[in-house]
Amino acid sequence: PTGDTLSVGGQGGTPSAMTLWLSRVKFQVERNWTAPAGLPGVKASPEVVFEVARDGRPGRPKLRVKSGSEMLDRLALRAVSAVESFPPVPSSWQGETVVVRYVLQYAH
Repeated sequence: PTGDTLSVGGQGGTPSAMTLWLSRVKFQVERNWTAPAGLPGVKASPEVVFEVARDGRPGRPKLRVKSGSEMLDRLALRAVSAVESFPPVPSSWQGETVVVRYVLQYAH
């Protein structure tokens, strides 16, 4: 994915339309995020990058940071790819797509 990237989490102050949209994206991904405890070899939480079209259609997620566990990385990608559609991107966003960078938290 190319273009401006939004990261989930870390925004402060009054929520903008994009911040609210991003929180809805996060909610939809987290509904699909389940990972078994105690996976061997985990060194980091997996980080996924994906595009969302203006109408909410998700692009194919890519792993930006590997966790050290192939199973955990697959589950992270699946958490995003299982979402059929995100909410439409707010009109305040200038681009045709939004690139979202998301760290799926894993207690290792």
